[in-house]
Amino acid sequence: MRTFAAAIALAFSCSAATAATEADVRLFQLEATAPADCAAPAAGQGQPIEVPDTLDPDAQAALAAGVFLALHDPSGAGTWPMADIGAAGPCRLARFEADGVVWTISGADGRAPPRWMQAPGREGVFYVARGPALPDALAWSRTRQGLPPSTQPPAYYLAGTTAGEHYVFRIYDSLPDTRRLADDLSALLETQAPPLAVLAAGDAVTLFRETTSGVYAEIFRPGAITPDRPAKLYGADGRFFSGGFGEDWRLRGSGFVCPAAFGAFERAYGAILNPSEEAMDVSCGYATEESFITIFVSRAPDVRGDKAYFASVISDAEGALEQPRKLKDPPTGRKWPIQAGRAWVDKAGLMQEVMLMRRGEHIVELRGTYILDDVQAAGETLIKLIELLPPPS
Repeated sequence: MRTFAAAIALAFSCSAATAATEADVRLFQLEATAPADCAAPAAGQGQPIEVPDTLDPDAQAALAAGVFLALHDPSGAGTWPMADIGAAGPCRLARFEADGVVWTISGADGRAPPRWMQAPGREGVFYVARGPALPDALAWSRTRQGLPPSTQPPAYYLAGTTAGEHYVFRIYDSLPDTRRLADDLSALLETQAPPLAVLAAGDAVTLFRETTSGVYAEIFRPGAITPDRPAKLYGADGRFFSGGFGEDWRLRGSGFVCPAAFGAFERAYGAILNPSEEAMDVSCGYATEESFITIFVSRAPDVRGDKAYFASVISDAEGALEQPRKLKDPPTGRKWPIQAGRAWVDKAGLMQEVMLMRRGEHIVELRGTYILDDVQAAGETLIKLIELLPPPS
């Protein structure tokens, strides 16, 4: 799955050919680099908590809630933990070699994670977040009120963050020591193991384990979703999208289908821009290595504003992406399935395309950004997507 590769190879810029095995890890304790009390010491080694390959409903709810509670930014700003890591004073606890570079383990008390790991030239940051034990996360998931109970010692979640997304790879029963972190991160980089879960935009958690329920994602704060801050999913949540990994997804309300792939274009994610029944707005994103197609399906029963709305969407897209070279517009009109459209090449040399059409109570918008080598494949994909739609009424 593309998401797994993004979590390791792309997001953290790993080069697996030089990764170290556990036996090869060279750990260097730092001396006199920070005050002795700059970070609380680990009380033990920290043992990984086993997460089953297939999750029953309780295990599914516990893992999703635990990831959300441990990693979400309560301020809503989406800057945790990087802002707090940046504000923390120097507290370097150890260094180790892995994946051809030297990683530094740092620590802090307060709002910053108790541990984090960085390496020169690597985009992503790995960190350990304190969160509820899974049984306490399960109890909280049943009420969703206040703080989770503390019937057990806290768990610690090993995560990596890049581009605002947080991938969870391990959960420990206590704060892991530097040796455990060095060994586990080295093994993770070597094997490129898939994550357990990801917390993405809109406080949406996607689980990368099989589930007996057939539901793989959950949005924890749907009331906070806006078009500027959509919820992003990598698996179907059973509410807005239904379908399993590698299967077609059916969109709520419209019944529109987002296939798992169209030729070279693979489905990369789903998003919810408006969760309300009256104006539900959902999308699916498709991608190759360098090109993207996004489908938006919005409920808009009143047809009287279509012409002005279509013109506004096209104008906004042209203004945001610039239009130094206009291309022939897609065919539109009563004899064609498209009601409005525009195509151009932007200043970066990428082809941009916008197509809009009404289907019953819904407006469908297709947006594409392609390198020129992908234009033919993108055109074939768009034709297939349009063919999946019901005919104009």
